[in-house]
Amino acid sequence: MQIDSRATAASAAFLAPVLLLLPFVGKALHIDDPLFVWMARHIVEHPGDPYGLQVFWERATEPMYLANQNPPGIAYWLGLVGTAFGFGGVALHVSTALFAGAAGLGTYLLARELCQRPLTAALVAMLTPGMLVSASTLMTDVPMVALHVWSLALWIAGVNRDRRGLLVGAAVTMSAAFFFKYFALTLVPLALLYTVVVAPRRWRRAWPLVIPIVVAAAYVAWGLWRYDDNLLTVAADVALRSEWRAQRTVWQGCLVGLAFTGGCGASMLCMAPLLWSRRTLVAVTVGAAAVVGSVCLPTVFARLALPDTPTDLAYRLQAGIWIAAGLHIALLVFATVWQRRDAAAILLATWIVGTFVFSVFVNHLINARTLLPLLPALGVLAAQRMAAAGHRAFATPPWAVGALGVAGGFALWVAAADYEYADASRAAARAFARDRSRFAAEVYFFDHWGFQYYMQEHGARSLESGPNAYRAGSHRPPRSGDTGVIAHRHSSSIAGLDGCAVLAEYEYPMRTGMSTMTGGAGFYSHFLGMLPFVAGTPVPEAFRFVRIP
Repeated sequence: MQIDSRATAASAAFLAPVLLLLPFVGKALHIDDPLFVWMARHIVEHPGDPYGLQVFWERATEPMYLANQNPPGIAYWLGLVGTAFGFGGVALHVSTALFAGAAGLGTYLLARELCQRPLTAALVAMLTPGMLVSASTLMTDVPMVALHVWSLALWIAGVNRDRRGLLVGAAVTMSAAFFFKYFALTLVPLALLYTVVVAPRRWRRAWPLVIPIVVAAAYVAWGLWRYDDNLLTVAADVALRSEWRAQRTVWQGCLVGLAFTGGCGASMLCMAPLLWSRRTLVAVTVGAAAVVGSVCLPTVFARLALPDTPTDLAYRLQAGIWIAAGLHIALLVFATVWQRRDAAAILLATWIVGTFVFSVFVNHLINARTLLPLLPALGVLAAQRMAAAGHRAFATPPWAVGALGVAGGFALWVAAADYEYADASRAAARAFARDRSRFAAEVYFFDHWGFQYYMQEHGARSLESGPNAYRAGSHRPPRSGDTGVIAHRHSSSIAGLDGCAVLAEYEYPMRTGMSTMTGGAGFYSHFLGMLPFVAGTPVPEAFRFVRIP
């Protein structure tokens, strides 16, 4: 896909993800969104103390820096937007959609340095379930990715043109990326690697890379002074929790990582006919079919699957498809390095493999968010191979537009499913507010994420808050003298509640035919499922209000 005007192409790279996100600007707060909104509200009143509030999250009331092990960059952004336009969800989501546009434009600029089809690279990266779903939240990941690709685009341009100003600008952008997510520190070795490969005699000009290191050290010193704790090691301690990682074997981790990579980067599967010669495409297709067939075998799948994973044929088939898609990406990386053996190929391979290794073998859980940084690299990789395959029958503009259209439609489907799941929690809280007089007692809730945010907005209290309430994590049965009402998801198991009187139950069907959170889908955590999303008929989201006797 080639557009003559660079300005038009750059505009398309920016606008494509922004426009695709417009249907989702009314999305309810979801997953960890409430943490960043609470921080933003606090920052408006105390701009020098971003973590200076206590929050109940999961099992106990704790300082914000323990509940939210992320830098405060996105909270400052949301605080700025909230001050100007209010903390309504639409304004906040529109503001974060701009980061998705910045990621698209950054990928375009990066690809201009590395290949001949920069717009194709940007669209392949942006039209993915991983990017669109993540960009429809208020979390740190997409802003960090945007600054990540801008940093590399500036650095590579600086190395290629021997421009010190661009190198310093890249280092400053890396420092900004660090304030959104600590993973941005991996930019330093990536940039140094490219410099050494391209200009080994000029590696001393990489001195600007000291800037993000100094900034990170200053941030650690500030955390020790302000909160008497090392904010960087707090995040590392959570990421490295071995008891969580021990719940999967190495092989299971690899296969889950491949399934998440293949699913979140599904545009690469759509582009497959454009990336290989006809003969190789036949071989790749046969190999993929063999992988899918093997995974579908019940005996094989039983060895591969995580505990409590669905085992029906439809689920096994989808697992096989996305594992094969992940292996397809791995094959593309290997083939590109083998055939090109240049600085760009080495950079992209290191970027992709390094992100995968971190998500699967270092981080405590596998999810789409930790794999998100590799999507721009996949876009550039696809564009490089298309540019080198111009003589192939499928590598033509009509085929490219069709493949990208399919990829974009699929990504929108997954994003719509996540929107629907998030909205169920908001709808249940609104139903509670509407029927509040029916309960005539203090209402507590079990569960967090968006459900916690909206229940608290309507006056309910966390389970830890009441004098005789349940303490989250204990799941003890009701005690004599307990009073009140407990609200929880029907799927949440709380010991002792099964025999209690149900005052109300609200059910919300999932009509998209896709799930990101239930039925073996774990977009935000592989503990929920070994696939990032699952097509089928998701069970309805149901919420119960139960009176404590």
